[in-house]
Amino acid sequence: MIRRRPFRRWPLFHRRPPPDRRPLPPRVRRALARANSLLAEGRFAEAAGIFAELSEEAKRRGMLVRAADLALQASRAHLFADDVEAALERAREALRLLVRGGRAGRVG
Repeated sequence: MIRRRPFRRWPLFHRRPPPDRRPLPPRVRRALARANSLLAEGRFAEAAGIFAELSEEAKRRGMLVRAADLALQASRAHLFADDVEAALERAREALRLLVRGGRAGRVG
């Protein structure tokens, strides 16, 4: 008998997500949706504040890569709001978090 997929790992769908990608609580999902809608509306400074708060909370919980992603979002929102200094500060923080989280290869 010939197997159709000889290299397929079994069971594929019983794997757990990486520890840094736990499901988001509803409150955080609502805050992310709010920040993204503020970005779409052009209210960049408010969105940057929400992203920064979420990044700090993720960092406190030890979710460094997620905190870095949120810090990059905050940096982008600050750039759209023409606040270059705050954008650079958030981008540097995101880079530090990525290195601390063992994702230095993701930086480049």
